[in-house]
Amino acid sequence: MKPLLVLTALALAACHPHKKDEPEVSAAYQGMHRQVAEREVDGGVVVVEIDVNEDGNADIFNYYRPRENAERLLVKKEADMNGDGKVDIITEFSDLGELVTESMDRNFDGRMDWRDHYQDGQRVMSETDDDFDGNMDVFSYFREKKITRKERDTDGDGRIDLWERYNEEGEVIKTGADTNGDGKMDFREE
Repeated sequence: MKPLLVLTALALAACHPHKKDEPEVSAAYQGMHRQVAEREVDGGVVVVEIDVNEDGNADIFNYYRPRENAERLLVKKEADMNGDGKVDIITEFSDLGELVTESMDRNFDGRMDWRDHYQDGQRVMSETDDDFDGNMDVFSYFREKKITRKERDTDGDGRIDLWERYNEEGEVIKTGADTNGDGKMDFREE
């Protein structure tokens, strides 16, 4: 997972917001990427397509919304990390430019199977589809960059059946389970 995150960070860092009065590619980015296209999509939003690996195909898609009396606002960023033509990472931003969600297709099957949720710049929750069946089944909650609890649907019925609580050091201190499938915790260990 870490190599993908490093690759993601490098690819996203190489993509600066493009302004109409700038040259297509600044000298600092020469040879690192080139803009492939810029076009308007739904509701006046403009997408800027960027080719990071210089294969002639866009890898990064930056979505901007125009604003009156201000620069356009980056509202979404998509990335095709493995060059298969499908988006593997989607990052969405608020009207204040703050990170709201980031989704990732970890196994490149075309479905997002990891989604982080942010509030005030901090990750507050992660959802993952650990069995890659198309349904999120692990929900991790965070406070001040530390995990506080985790909930799991271990049998794929859409209901949480395993709960974990964590201490400040990130160690599990309490667990609970629904052993009879009624959606309620009937086993607890501290």
